[in-house]
Amino acid sequence: MVQSVASTVSSGADSPSVFTARELLMINILDLDIQVTRQVQAIHLRDYYKKYCVLTSTLPKIATAPWQHPDSGRDGKPPIEKEVIELFIGKSAWHNSWMPKFNRVVQHFPEMKKWLEDDPTAELTKKLWGRDQDQLFKLNQLQFWMDNNGTLDVGGSKKSKGKSKAQDSAVGTGVASGSGEGKKKKKKSVVSSTR
Repeated sequence: MVQSVASTVSSGADSPSVFTARELLMINILDLDIQVTRQVQAIHLRDYYKKYCVLTSTLPKIATAPWQHPDSGRDGKPPIEKEVIELFIGKSAWHNSWMPKFNRVVQHFPEMKKWLEDDPTAELTKKLWGRDQDQLFKLNQLQFWMDNNGTLDVGGSKKSKGKSKAQDSAVGTGVASGSGEGKKKKKKSVVSSTR
């Protein structure tokens, strides 16, 4: 019988997330800092990225962690990947948002990756984002920034390549851009009024 156990760590204004005894055991066996789990709500984009990095480095360890521990309750069987992901975030949010966005940053935007890691050699926030340092950037702004050629300006003037309005509006829907995004052609939409 698995009982819910509430941790003493609060997630700010929200009530604390509740971990089951099994989840707490997974956190212990995987040697995770509770501060990067779903227990503590991410506020800044860098917080989301830190959680992403910890999770991506943890997933390969599932198979080799010491699950045969007498208290594991799994007879030496590791948890499924979904269980570990859900220590951090919901499975759908991981696959539809975090993973595609941050994988794209890591693969195609080295300066943004440095900025997310708070690397001292990273471009300043104002130069990279075109915004003030005190702004709390979110995942949807990162998606827009990537789709808009490295700028938050609506015109995409930073590199003058631009994207279609349809792509810009897709940012708010959580649609992840695929690798064939450069092959998309701009389509002009004609709005007519028959009144």
